[in-house]
Amino acid sequence: MLANPYRKYQTTQISTASTGDLVVLLYDGAVQSLLLAEDAIEARRWAESTSELIRAQKIIMELNNGIDLERGGDLAVKLRGLYLYMYRILVEASIEKDVARVQHIRGLLDQLRASWRAVVKGEPIVQSSGAAA
Repeated sequence: MLANPYRKYQTTQISTASTGDLVVLLYDGAVQSLLLAEDAIEARRWAESTSELIRAQKIIMELNNGIDLERGGDLAVKLRGLYLYMYRILVEASIEKDVARVQHIRGLLDQLRASWRAVVKGEPIVQSSGAAA
C-alpha cells in the first residue's frame, strides 16, 4: 500500500517546525475543527459536531499546557485564563449545540493565530483596528 503523500508532508512539517510554528499549526487545527463543527451543528450532524468540538478543546488544552508561567509572567497568566475560558465556552457550545459560541471562540483563535504568525515571521502585530502594536 502506498503512503499517503499528504500525511507524509504533514509529518515532515510538524517534525521540522520551530516552537512558534508548532503553536501556529495548533491554532490552524483548532480553527479548522471549529469551522467543521459550525457546519456540522448547522446541518444537525450532532456526533460530528461533538467530535470536532472535542478535538478543538484538546488542542486548546495542549496550548494551555505549553504555557511557561515562570518565564511568561503576567502575559502567560492571562493567556492561560483565556485558554480556560475558551475551553469552557466550547464545552457549553457542545452541550447546547450553539454555533454563535463556536464562532466567538473561533474569532478569538483567529486573532491569536494572526499574532503568533506575525511573531514567527518577525512582523509587527496588527490589531483589529488596523494599527500596528
